[in-house]
Amino acid sequence: MAIVDSEVPFLAAATDTALAGVSDFRGRLVYRSTSGGWRSALFVIVVEIASTFAYFGLSANLITYMTGPLGHSNAAAAAAVNVWSGTASLMPLLGAFVADSWLGRYRSIILGCILYVMGYGMITIVSTLPALHLSPQDDNGLPSMLVAFFYTSLYLIAIARGIDKPCGVAFAADQFDPDHPRERVTRSSLFNWWYFSIAIGMAAAIAMISYIQENVGWGIGFGMLCGIMLCSFFVFLLGSPTYRIYAPTPGNESPFTRLGCGLVALAKSSSFPFGAREDDLREEEDEAAVTRSEEARTVLRLLLIWAACLAYGVVFAQIMTFFNKQGRTLDRRIFGGLVLPPASCCRRPRCKRSRR
Repeated sequence: MAIVDSEVPFLAAATDTALAGVSDFRGRLVYRSTSGGWRSALFVIVVEIASTFAYFGLSANLITYMTGPLGHSNAAAAAAVNVWSGTASLMPLLGAFVADSWLGRYRSIILGCILYVMGYGMITIVSTLPALHLSPQDDNGLPSMLVAFFYTSLYLIAIARGIDKPCGVAFAADQFDPDHPRERVTRSSLFNWWYFSIAIGMAAAIAMISYIQENVGWGIGFGMLCGIMLCSFFVFLLGSPTYRIYAPTPGNESPFTRLGCGLVALAKSSSFPFGAREDDLREEEDEAAVTRSEEARTVLRLLLIWAACLAYGVVFAQIMTFFNKQGRTLDRRIFGGLVLPPASCCRRPRCKRSRR
């Protein structure tokens, strides 16, 4: 009996086989019992909540900084904010392709965090320089180098968001095996908690950071964002030994190239109304051309949905710009001494005490 009991642990360990197609951050085999699951996903969630908190803490009140210390007009500041926000929204298309083809999601998140820290650190430096505290009577405009440094920091953040955002939720989902019954169920709940946490982070950032920026100091407000990203980056690295990492697929075709080839294949095989089929031509095409033409046709159908969403995008762009400026003209006092920051009036308000 003693011999049988001594063999039980070895039998249990033997059932924990290495996961196929997955490695740790050093390229070694990983096992289900020592990797993945919530123990790994929570590290990823922390850095993604922090990046969302920092991004909306910056963007919600950015027009106030541009029309204040930077001295831009309302129109120039609104245009600059919209261009920057649009760039940050489009960059994930490129970031996803780079992650899938070369860097992988783990390294992409690390690169994104480095750029986040650099961007928020640079904007903190700009906002604390003495030149930004000169009155309009003392200075006719900021030095061009300071303005260039400020916009460089902004677009570093936009690039970082483009690299990080398409990888965060996907990398967290990688920590759950979709073929394992228990992990598959847990993976479904991940997305619910993910977006709930993101929404809470957005609401807190818009109210808290905008108040600190205007009532305590821009440098302290931006510095908090840099500190939060630096701490979350450290937390993400702490989870590295437990991550399940899927290798990128080298040579993945660019989605833009694939779409272009699909449109060419669709044009060659279709001389009839949109959505129709012609069996004789399809019999002469190879399987790859048929697949690409179907993909192109699907994308074209999505254009109608995309066009319908443009109206929402136009309205949404006003929230970070003119809605903010209009909110400043309102009587934002509630309960006597409590004054809402203008940025929070446009979104999810939380009460803070004003120094005014």
